[in-house]
Amino acid sequence: MFSITHWEHQFVDPRNDDARKLLALSLIDTSRFQDAEPLVNDLIARSSKNSEYRSLRASIYRGEGRFQDAVVDLKKAALRKPGDFDIEYNLGFCLAHLGQTSEAEVHLEKALAIHPDSAAAKFQLMNVCHSLGKIDRAQKLADELQSEKSATVKHDLGNSFGAKANELMIAGKYQEAIEQHRLALGGDPTNAETLYNPSMAQHQTGDLAGEKSSLLRALALNPRLAPVHNALGAIYLREGHESEARHEFERGLDLDSQCASCKVHLATILLKAGEATRGNELLRQAVEDDPESEDAHRNYGMALAPAGFMEEARAQLMKAVSLNPNSVESSSDLGMVQGKIHDPNAVDTLERVVELQPESAEAHLNMGIALGDHNRPADALA
Repeated sequence: MFSITHWEHQFVDPRNDDARKLLALSLIDTSRFQDAEPLVNDLIARSSKNSEYRSLRASIYRGEGRFQDAVVDLKKAALRKPGDFDIEYNLGFCLAHLGQTSEAEVHLEKALAIHPDSAAAKFQLMNVCHSLGKIDRAQKLADELQSEKSATVKHDLGNSFGAKANELMIAGKYQEAIEQHRLALGGDPTNAETLYNPSMAQHQTGDLAGEKSSLLRALALNPRLAPVHNALGAIYLREGHESEARHEFERGLDLDSQCASCKVHLATILLKAGEATRGNELLRQAVEDDPESEDAHRNYGMALAPAGFMEEARAQLMKAVSLNPNSVESSSDLGMVQGKIHDPNAVDTLERVVELQPESAEAHLNMGIALGDHNRPADALA
């Protein structure tokens, strides 16, 4: 079995939090909790306000039987993301195992109110009600579970295929991942996340029509998934449907006020529409919510520059480039801002863009302008 270090060096860009999260999920799914924990600890250290990372670490603690540690993380996650089924369910589960059955009942009832068809929540709540002497409630839940038994088996099968698909995504085998996701969908056709997951692989293969179809079907099953609204909004934005895109990003933020990607996308639309105050504020928040997001820093920098805050813009763009040195967009934007403030490093930055895109006429033109501006006309003509 590969070590975590091998996996990271082989497949995962240490600057890509989404890829690291997928790796952590895969490790947790295969019960490799000791390998997953340092990875998730690092994600939390880099984005301490992200409730999803807290929930991930709680899953590790739960798997290791460290229920009290899990409760601490889950309660912090609940403050950031109230009304989340997974958080409420896992809180109930862990509290029940700690013998705190009255409090466990409260959270399991909340989980069941969010997803009334959850067999797992019904099972845990049934046991808690038995412990509390609430026999009638426990019997009713037992009867419901019996009638739903076959559906639960299908759900478990879907989870198995989904875990394999995550491993393939990490390895960059996107087409194979799509096939595994299709198998997972066959086992669990009513799970919205089972539909959302293949959309990420479809995005990587350029199948935008398939991606859009998966996202729309996921929202039809569960309209409360912020990442799905964000991904669908990004598609609408590429299609030029800005009003539909804005609606999806706004909806994503309503569901998850810390969705940094929603904020970056929405800010792009607002700034284009002349709504600079809110647009700039959303970009500032996005950088604060997810300080390791290249897009957040790049977009914030490009919003600051037209407003005349050139030094601040340069700082944001330098951070974006440090997060992804191979980004043509961030490097190009940084080089242009450096050129406008007569920073001699503009030449080196734009030279890097030419290296990344040697066939780009625009890259060579910008490089030539920078060389001319810095008294190197012979090099500019070359």
